[in-house]
Amino acid sequence: MMTSIQAYRPCEMQKVQSHRASLRELYTNVQRLRSTLQPAVAVLGDTSVALKGAAEAVDRWSSTRTEESDSLQKAAAELAGLRDAQARLKKALQAECPKGGKDSASTGAVAPKPKRTNCGGRTAVDFSLFTRARWEAERRKGASMLAGGEGDSVKVFTQEMPKAFPEEKACTQVKGRHILVNNVEKAKRVYLEMAVTGTADRNGFLRHASGAKFASLASERSECQSAKAGGDLGWIVKDPASSKLQEVAFATPRSSCSPPFKSGNGFHIFFCEERR
Repeated sequence: MMTSIQAYRPCEMQKVQSHRASLRELYTNVQRLRSTLQPAVAVLGDTSVALKGAAEAVDRWSSTRTEESDSLQKAAAELAGLRDAQARLKKALQAECPKGGKDSASTGAVAPKPKRTNCGGRTAVDFSLFTRARWEAERRKGASMLAGGEGDSVKVFTQEMPKAFPEEKACTQVKGRHILVNNVEKAKRVYLEMAVTGTADRNGFLRHASGAKFASLASERSECQSAKAGGDLGWIVKDPASSKLQEVAFATPRSSCSPPFKSGNGFHIFFCEERR
């Protein structure tokens, strides 16, 4: 019996020692694995922090988008209010317009252009006339510079124009501009406005008048197709078969404006720029 027990004990001791060796090896492997996993754990920690920051950024972006959406909704509401106000204003303007004569600004319609007489100039465009208040102010200024005083006394040449002035040398070409209107009152108004810029002599010619003012008035008032170019007629060559316009052109002193005169096309005013 003793022999059997003694034989058993060394065998068990070997097993125990083998288990101890296995446990030591397992412990060593666990330690190695732990050392290997530590960097990965650190990376996971950093990743967690980064993800948290990204989540906060997404929250802020979402909040900003919400604010922008609110601003857009407010802007849309204001735009709708403006459109509604515009519609009410348009309706009110249409209601105030005389029946059968709707305002082109409120309806969007284009007002018909007045017909312009072709005097051989360039194609004309339409410009609005002066307001009544502006005309009255200009009339009062011009009236004080005229020999006769009021517009009714403006001399309108319907037959013969005065001959060229002695101080003006004879010439064969005249460069100038003109204004053509369909009635004498319009011609007188233009003349009175030009009177503000020059001095009227005994024959009604406005000496040293403003050429720029005349060009502006021609663009606004003239009913000739040359209105687009400020009434510019270019150089007029003297012709034996002269017209009324040519007769006035060669009688008008340099840098001067003629009094109103009548031709077959209507009533004119001429401005002489150069003579040669």
